[in-house]
Amino acid sequence: MVQSEVIDASELARLQRQRENTIAPELHSSVIAGMVSAAARFIPLPFVDDLVRSKCRKYVVKSTLDSVGRGELLVEFDSLYSEPGGMFSGAAAMAAKVPLKILLFPIRKVVAVMTSVRGVPLEVIRCILIGRTVRRMADRADRPSKEALRKAFDSAFARMDFRVVRAVISDALEGIDRWSDAAIRLAKKVAANESVQSIESSERKPLDDGAERIEKSLNQPRITQLFSEFDSKLDGILNK
Repeated sequence: MVQSEVIDASELARLQRQRENTIAPELHSSVIAGMVSAAARFIPLPFVDDLVRSKCRKYVVKSTLDSVGRGELLVEFDSLYSEPGGMFSGAAAMAAKVPLKILLFPIRKVVAVMTSVRGVPLEVIRCILIGRTVRRMADRADRPSKEALRKAFDSAFARMDFRVVRAVISDALEGIDRWSDAAIRLAKKVAANESVQSIESSERKPLDDGAERIEKSLNQPRITQLFSEFDSKLDGILNK
């Protein structure tokens, strides 16, 4: 007699909860994108950091959707990688802000570099949570509007205390030899290339070992609990 391999609804739900409470295995692309996005702050050119950050976040959304066979939903999640009021909000608004951005560029760049100890791990965390959120929302029949999702994501992110995660990522990065050099080279390539898939260039190879180190460091109960707490905050805001 052959034992049935059919999984009942309760077991399927349990497996889904287990998957959502586990950081791996879809983490690698998000961590790589976060490292490249964070490294853009070290490029001394106006607008490059905004451009690279947007492309890296778009890569996370696209690669996550592709991994679950929902690539056609990319536009529905574009709010997670397009900056509100930023370069994607219209040519007129962009043109009006250019002189001010150029004027403030040296100050913004100095601040970005000086706050990199906090900003770099936060950008990695953000990319991880973007991928996590897209995966959770992709198959929902009651998906929120893109505007509501972005607002809820930003609000939930701002309410989280990520000091433990930041410390774990910072410690992992300190153990990676010259990771920022490799990430900056790839960030420049991403900025110059129209396709977000440029992140998959052979130049990212030096970052792969570093990303794996970060993944292993994050794969612990207290981190997964914090990410699950973020999920709950996000859902709570969306359900209000």
